[in-house]
Amino acid sequence: MKPYSTISSLAKEIPAPKDSQLIEKAKRPEFYKTLDSALSSTTVYTLLIFALLNIMLLIVYGPYHRATTKSRDADKSLTKLHQRVFDSLYESNQSGPWPWLVARAYFGNSPNYIPAPDIVILGDSQANAAIIQADAVATNKSMDCASDRQCLALKRSLEKRLKLTNSNLRLTNLSIGGAMPSDFYLMCKALFTKNQHPKLAIITLSPRSFLDATLPDASSTDIFDFFSPFVDLGHLDKYAFNNPVQKWFWIAQRNIVLFAYRQDVELWLRGVAQNYLCKMFPEKSNGLLDESSRHQSLVQSIYASNGIVSAGSSVVGPVPLLTFKENKKEYSKRFAAIKQETLKGQSAFLLATLKYLAEIHVPVMVIEMPMLPTVKTLLPDLFWKGYRTGLKNNCFVYNAHWFDLDDDKEFAQSEFLDYVHLNAAGGKHFINRVAEFITSDEYLRPRLH
Repeated sequence: MKPYSTISSLAKEIPAPKDSQLIEKAKRPEFYKTLDSALSSTTVYTLLIFALLNIMLLIVYGPYHRATTKSRDADKSLTKLHQRVFDSLYESNQSGPWPWLVARAYFGNSPNYIPAPDIVILGDSQANAAIIQADAVATNKSMDCASDRQCLALKRSLEKRLKLTNSNLRLTNLSIGGAMPSDFYLMCKALFTKNQHPKLAIITLSPRSFLDATLPDASSTDIFDFFSPFVDLGHLDKYAFNNPVQKWFWIAQRNIVLFAYRQDVELWLRGVAQNYLCKMFPEKSNGLLDESSRHQSLVQSIYASNGIVSAGSSVVGPVPLLTFKENKKEYSKRFAAIKQETLKGQSAFLLATLKYLAEIHVPVMVIEMPMLPTVKTLLPDLFWKGYRTGLKNNCFVYNAHWFDLDDDKEFAQSEFLDYVHLNAAGGKHFINRVAEFITSDEYLRPRLH
């Protein structure tokens, strides 16, 4: 049909219709064709399914989601985080990501409210390796990295030095493999408030905390995904994302329910798939489930990883691992290039963490973790000259207690599991030195009585 400039010219070509509906169809024939095509397209159906899923999730999580993303009250956000931990599919399945596991440990692994721990330790796999192995040896029992986060060896050492009997001293290990200062900031802001906070926060650091070249940006960690809905980043958002797409995805996560709870959806779908497999292929599915439920190796348990973790899947036994693991190549990649945006961003997050803890009156102990010289030489001398001085100055500004354990004479090579992680003997050494520092400090010691 040729185009028409006026309604009158169009009317001359079309026979008189019998009703008004035919008139509308004659006037806009292309519109109906486009509409029919659109309604039958995959894109529209996909969008409709997406909208329906959001509506369903909004019904379930709506009030909680709005309260979480809009609340500026720290105590209310903490309450919502507690609900998020114990009212989630993770709790029902007793499996979830590492951030959920450490948040659960912070809350005492109990849906009932209990006071904050006396001491928390924030670190990466270096701290986790030392603590979990020391606990296993001290108790002569296997320790599950997923649930056993009480820092029992450090607790016993402190009680012995302070001469405490039957104490209610409670410690929690919040260390997660790959954690960065940006993650420490999110955990502190989400878990600690002016009215509810620990008596002492211990933060462990190393050059990897500021230089990890394998980290895309601060927003790429599971910790960021889990805790960021409970935290207002403020001016720090400029350090969290390397490009606008990542920032827009984060905004979508805070405002679109399906994005915010995609891990819940993933866990639910996994459960449905497993149930289906068990019914349809019982022999094969049982074999698959047995394989997936086998314990990870000691090293995998200590280092941790992203994804869903089940109770009993990350166990460290009381028998020390003596075999030294060669991991220089891994750190050659991590230290391959000093990315200024990562260094600047993580430094800003550390300062913000120290500032926040000072504002809510939480004493801080900052520990520089040990590494063997082989890995240290991967970094230029210019970096080392400014690194320790910068950390000491940061601690001085916010009255944090600096404790440098990265002295070549402090730990022998026989105390290392690899070039950066301590083994059971090194873990015991580490625990005793930390306990010694705390109990000999005239300001920190009284906080534990």
